[in-house]
Amino acid sequence: MIVEKSNNIIIYIFVITILICSLFSVNIVLDYYLMPRMFLLSFCILLILVFLLVKSKKIRFAIDFFSILYLFFILYSIISITWSINYSISVVEVAKNILFYTLFLLSLIFLLNFKNRFLTLLLKTILLIFFISTFKIFFEIASLEEISRESLYGLRTISGHKNLYSSFIYLVSIFSFYAFFSLKKYWKLIALIAILVQLVLVSVIQTRAVWIGYFVFFVSMLIMYFKNWKQQTISFKRSKIYIASIIILINIFFLFIFPQVTNEFIQNIDVLSYPETIFDLSTLSERFLIWNKTYDVIFDNLLFGVGPNNWKLDVSSYSLPNIYRIQDLNFIFQRPHNDFLWILSEYGLIGFNIMLLLIISILFYLYSVIKLNFRIEDIILFSGFIGFFVISFFSFPKERIEHNILFAVLLSIAVYTIKNSNLNISEKKIRIPKFLFFTLIPTYIFIIYINLLQIKGEYFTKKIYVAKNKGDNKAVISSCVNALSLFYKLDPTSIPINWYKGNANSNLGNISEAMTSFKIAQKEHPNNIYVLNDLGSIHFIENNIDSAMFFYKRAVKINPRFDEPKLNLVVVYLIKGDYLEAKKWNESLFHDSNRRTKYRDIINQNINK
Repeated sequence: MIVEKSNNIIIYIFVITILICSLFSVNIVLDYYLMPRMFLLSFCILLILVFLLVKSKKIRFAIDFFSILYLFFILYSIISITWSINYSISVVEVAKNILFYTLFLLSLIFLLNFKNRFLTLLLKTILLIFFISTFKIFFEIASLEEISRESLYGLRTISGHKNLYSSFIYLVSIFSFYAFFSLKKYWKLIALIAILVQLVLVSVIQTRAVWIGYFVFFVSMLIMYFKNWKQQTISFKRSKIYIASIIILINIFFLFIFPQVTNEFIQNIDVLSYPETIFDLSTLSERFLIWNKTYDVIFDNLLFGVGPNNWKLDVSSYSLPNIYRIQDLNFIFQRPHNDFLWILSEYGLIGFNIMLLLIISILFYLYSVIKLNFRIEDIILFSGFIGFFVISFFSFPKERIEHNILFAVLLSIAVYTIKNSNLNISEKKIRIPKFLFFTLIPTYIFIIYINLLQIKGEYFTKKIYVAKNKGDNKAVISSCVNALSLFYKLDPTSIPINWYKGNANSNLGNISEAMTSFKIAQKEHPNNIYVLNDLGSIHFIENNIDSAMFFYKRAVKINPRFDEPKLNLVVVYLIKGDYLEAKKWNESLFHDSNRRTKYRDIINQNINK
């Protein structure tokens, strides 16, 4: 009786964790949803691990190929920190990987030990999460003066952006369909209502990638449901050949076919001469431009990648005039808007193929389970994964906590389905050793510590922004000191905190301190255009003209639309008396500003002389 009560407690703790961590937000930080949810999830999992440490005698787990393969990816991501440009942001990303691997394992353990009781409660909880989230989205939609594509981009929802919420809805839809066919009585009706509301919401929110995902999901389900299945025994020798062949084909697509597609596309759009065409062509052209530059990163770091979460630092070294948004010419993308290319660029072929092997193996054996047993729930799982990967091809759900929570649980259900099927997969049941929990618990204490530093950093970065806008340089420096830590060196837009500190010191006339801060900032982000421009200006102040010109030209090479270093070069060449070179840089300014006209007059007067 005591054991039964303990089991119920741990199940409820887990599903409550999923509930609150999918909805939790804090407005004192810059991203209300990311780090607060990661912190809360880490804390909740730590509590679960402590509980299991006490009750581990009653928990058994069968080691399987999928869990081991997932573990290999985690270990590889830890190793990949060593060659990252910025190790601090890599550590945070790896911590997130560990977090969701643990969530996957815990969910799988509960499914294997508590079976239907856990799954039933899990499905009901996810339906509850969705209905709670609808209150916020309906309130936001109702507050809009009109429903248009432009106004919908103002929706924050529970994910911070309407497109991210749409992909979250899609994941919930998989669970909703699963619940409709597996739950009983009035819960079937609740699941059906949830499905209908979800379809209405994704239609209103207008996220095309999610529409495509739903289309693939429904088509896949229909094809598989009406296919004339023949029950047969699976040959595991042949299955290995099939899995390997699929992985090879995917590699061929991403390494040889898709790069050519992106290159062909961007050659047929003139974004530099006519930047408004980016808007006219919608975000599709923007995606292709980012993907094309991502391939520069991939092919130069093909085997190992650039390190976890370091795409945004490395990609700018390839000169990125075309991936700066038309609305804000100095805006720099933080992800490639394609989770496959994101993983390939940061983890290289090794990490990418480990993850591919995991996903393809799960899908293949899930497909085999469908052939043997033909359960609609399994068809839903299989088709749901296919649709989600289509969404991942055009977006970045892997970044968000609420998406990863549901995906990790989906993976665990898929693995549980395979393990619980008639497939003869060799596995060995073992008692989970206590030392494993003793290992994980300090790991999670460290992860919580990292999360707290991130939250503290974002809190003070918010203060940096306020102080900078007010022109309060001393407050900027003070907030920078408080924001900086071993695991927080960049703000959410990847601008180094030390850049803000250097900028403030420069404004106060503290040139030596400014130089130190800018040099540190460059190490933290070698290709940041603001850092490079201000490094040039500091060298200029110290009369080191050659160094100043080097940094100015480096900033322009990265972003030819960035006018500040061009204007600085105009001044440098005027001082040097090279009026023709000054004219060249002045005429290259992207904006026709008052300063451009001013310098044009000065240059022409000197040329006429």
